[in-house]
Amino acid sequence: MSRPQAPASRSKVVVLGDGFLGHTDWDAWFRAGHILDLRGVALTRDELPVLLAVLSRVDAHAVIVTLGSIDGAAGIVDLRDAERTVAEVERILLTLHEALPDARLILQALPPADQAHAAAIRALDELLQRLCGRLGVGFFPVWDHFGQSDGSMNPDLTVASGDLNQDGFETWLELLDHADLLLPADRPQRLPSPRHVYLPPERGEVGADATTG
Repeated sequence: MSRPQAPASRSKVVVLGDGFLGHTDWDAWFRAGHILDLRGVALTRDELPVLLAVLSRVDAHAVIVTLGSIDGAAGIVDLRDAERTVAEVERILLTLHEALPDARLILQALPPADQAHAAAIRALDELLQRLCGRLGVGFFPVWDHFGQSDGSMNPDLTVASGDLNQDGFETWLELLDHADLLLPADRPQRLPSPRHVYLPPERGEVGADATTG
């Protein structure tokens, strides 16, 4: 695994964690150089200090920790032991806060995987949301807009590896913007057109929005 390198420019939003988002042209959606993508380095006790050494050189307004597919999930998710997983996520969030006290922290929930793991993922997401509320960390849920009724991921939004395809990433991008977790200057400079999504279920029917933006 290659070590992350410090950026030449001083990015404002750092993305850590799982590779679930796929190969992404961040500059197509955000200001050029605004996103520092450090996904793919595990957030384990051994690897996190390497990331912190890089982050100490970055003027980070926000850090998004992505938890993706359950077979990767940044090296810290174990559906068989939810308490240990929550403790590991808490350790990561507290460590990031100590290293970057002025940065907003955002935790992306686990997305759907398959029917067999649906109940465990939903239960873990609920525990993680409570943890974020206790720590004052932004929580970014994705289940309702990526999952199917049987608990599996919508195949229209992924490639064979399980990573998001272009439609999937654009869905994620709109949901992130809709969640209003980033400062205005850090949010996407443009959004997909036509729009993909998506009001939360309690606010209206879920469906494509034909408006441009």
